[in-house]
Amino acid sequence: MSDITDAPVPEAPKPAAPVYAAPAAEPAELPEWARKQISDANSEAANFRVQLKAEKQAAKDLRDQMAELTAQHAAEASSQASIQSDFDKLVTAIKAEVPHEHIFSFAKTLQGGSEDELSAHADELKTMFSTPPSRAVDRSQGQGSGQSPLKPADEFARFFQAQVNNR
Repeated sequence: MSDITDAPVPEAPKPAAPVYAAPAAEPAELPEWARKQISDANSEAANFRVQLKAEKQAAKDLRDQMAELTAQHAAEASSQASIQSDFDKLVTAIKAEVPHEHIFSFAKTLQGGSEDELSAHADELKTMFSTPPSRAVDRSQGQGSGQSPLKPADEFARFFQAQVNNR
């Protein structure tokens, strides 16, 4: 048996030299038609780069315009919602039969997102802040004039006598 450590170690294969295409010939060495094709291809590539740059700028401008319009739309939607809410509150105040001099103040205090919520809050506020209607009071009642009350027949007789005497 032979010892493995004494055996010669084979060398790793060396990488093969890369295979390259033939070196490009100098433009002066190329025929006229090849130089024209290369020149045309280069100018076409330059035109495409210019077009790409213009398209990128146009896309950026459109994105900016779209963002601006989206923000403007959101602001308009918010404004419209606020106006609609104010209108709904005024309608609810009118339906609640609030006196006209207090209608705007009453509408500003209403809270709720739907017509039912606004109506319920309006009813609650009306009962909270309204005073019950005062009853008519006859202050002369019970004080009397010092005379005993006359019967209706006696009052008619007195009235009739007064009319006859005045003629």
